[in-house]
Amino acid sequence: GRVTVARISTGDELAPPGQADAPDNIPDSVSFGIAAMLAEAGAVLTQRSIGGDDLAALTHTAGKALAAADLVVVTGGASVGDRDFARPMFAPHGLELLWEKIAIKPGKPVWLGQAKGKLILGLPGNPSSPLVTARLFLTPILARLMGQDAALNWRTLTLAAPLPATGGRETFTRAVIGPDGLTPITNQDSSAQSPLHAATHLIRCPAGQGALDKGDRVSALDF
Repeated sequence: GRVTVARISTGDELAPPGQADAPDNIPDSVSFGIAAMLAEAGAVLTQRSIGGDDLAALTHTAGKALAAADLVVVTGGASVGDRDFARPMFAPHGLELLWEKIAIKPGKPVWLGQAKGKLILGLPGNPSSPLVTARLFLTPILARLMGQDAALNWRTLTLAAPLPATGGRETFTRAVIGPDGLTPITNQDSSAQSPLHAATHLIRCPAGQGALDKGDRVSALDF
């Protein structure tokens, strides 16, 4: 059968799209992007939950998710703080961390664990970060669980515009493809949603890479 997935979004600030009418509310837009990736991969979304910052309630939600799916995908609550419950909510269920925090931008807080024989992928909360990390990690995990080739299809493409230098972390720059090649999107902020919607590719930029010019070749992944 197909791989089953449970989704948990964490944070008191989250509200369903169209209902984020309080000053501190943020629409839970990430769930829809993740759901589209799951559908494209052929996975079945068996459960979707929005959990507030209440550890007891989240622990109950985590247990239900582990019972309902082969893979649990959690967004938010991945930073270090008193109200970041993404990992603690799975601790009573026997969470074993496989890895946490990767020197990439965006998406440094991404983590992978397992509990009760199920995999748990923890993604950051800001819109760009979870969708970039889902493309990099969720899609290969789904492919592997389905017995398919899990390798990402990186291609060498031409820049249609300059690409700024990379900082200290390997960076995945959102870009738009056109007749002349890839144009990096100006706004790479992890909270920006419009540029995320426009992006067609991720450009892989090694840490410490110098600025590149139009016409230079880069490694890129369909996004």
